[in-house]
Amino acid sequence: MTEWWAFTAVGTAFDKTKRTLLEPFNAWTWLKLMVIVFFVGTGANRLGSQFGNVVNYQASPPDTKAYEQAINYILSDTTLIVILIGVFLLVILVALLFAYLRNVFSYVLIQALASGDVHIIKPFMENLGRGFRLFLFTLAVGLLAFAVIICLLIPMIASIIIGIKMGIIALILAIPIFVISLIIMIAFSIAVSIFVGFTYDFVAPMVYFRGAGIIESWKWLWASIKKDWKQYGVYVIARWALELGVGILLMFIALPIALIFIAALLVGIIMAVAAAKASMILTVVIGVALLVLSAIFILILMAITMPVAVYFRYYSLDVLKQIDPSSVVYSGRFSPPPSPPPA
Repeated sequence: MTEWWAFTAVGTAFDKTKRTLLEPFNAWTWLKLMVIVFFVGTGANRLGSQFGNVVNYQASPPDTKAYEQAINYILSDTTLIVILIGVFLLVILVALLFAYLRNVFSYVLIQALASGDVHIIKPFMENLGRGFRLFLFTLAVGLLAFAVIICLLIPMIASIIIGIKMGIIALILAIPIFVISLIIMIAFSIAVSIFVGFTYDFVAPMVYFRGAGIIESWKWLWASIKKDWKQYGVYVIARWALELGVGILLMFIALPIALIFIAALLVGIIMAVAAAKASMILTVVIGVALLVLSAIFILILMAITMPVAVYFRYYSLDVLKQIDPSSVVYSGRFSPPPSPPPA
């Protein structure tokens, strides 16, 4: 009977998560892991969420005249153009910075969980180079994927526009082009999502533990995928199922907390507005209290989601260790207990 890697790792990852977080419980360890996970992300709903599309429908045609007036106003003000370009570039730089930090902290998390000894500053400095190479790789993949998506969107949009302008027959002929392009775009997005997911789940640990390059590690992984494609397929399905289940569980846990926070925030705002008429000092005190409340709420959410990130990182590491034991090296803390001596 086939032993599926994805199913075996469900229990082993839970055991390692419990050992790291609860045996013994250490608040300082939790806090450091919360900082790391803040940059890395939880890992839940990651494989299927690399590309998201939001489509807005309008019942009435847009007010093009208002848009033209706004554009003409912006173009006539050189200072405003410079400010908008500066804000745009700043947003891009911040996004790139956080993307780079995510890749660096991905290695920090691998090192912390494999060793069972959580640190931030020293591992961060040690993994700046690895993180930068992973950042460049994922950035290149993202730009290539974006270009392909744009190329697929062009025939979709063109087919609809031509169909609308040339009549019902042309529109009927354009629908298959639209549907085929949409199916290809969805399939491509899923493929890229899995590719990026495998890069973080399997390739990054191989780079860390084996000292191999990203391309070299991907070549090895691709050979393994071709050999045991069913195992990897089950892993993708099992991971999606786990992410869905954990996501629903987190929603039920976080929703009551969020509702309580929103209610307290609204009450605080109402009190601050009422107090502003009588005492500015009291208003400032209430404002500070609301900031503290917001910080507490964020810390609670981080404490709830951090174990999820730890579990999913252990889950992918345990699957990889079944694929190739040399690709993941755990400390003695996670070694199985010695067998009892024979009676």
